[in-house]
Amino acid sequence: MSKQTNIHNCIGKGRLIKECECCGQVFRTNREAKRFCNDDCRIEFKNRTLTENRPIRPKTKEEQLLIKQLVAMLEPYRRTGRISRYGNR
Repeated sequence: MSKQTNIHNCIGKGRLIKECECCGQVFRTNREAKRFCNDDCRIEFKNRTLTENRPIRPKTKEEQLLIKQLVAMLEPYRRTGRISRYGNR
């Protein structure tokens, strides 16, 4: 999907026809600044761009060591299936 928004005047109605930047659906609006066909697309686009553009913070040596220790400590439970994503069953 291109960054440029397609704008066409709708003859006789004074409204604009635009393409949604999230889903690509064509919609009518009175506002030139409107970029999305509905609130769901606006929220989805915002969430998607926030997660895609978020830089991953490099872990410190202490954090890496702690993660390795936790993984090693939990490995026997993961093999037996006695630990789930939500804690012990």
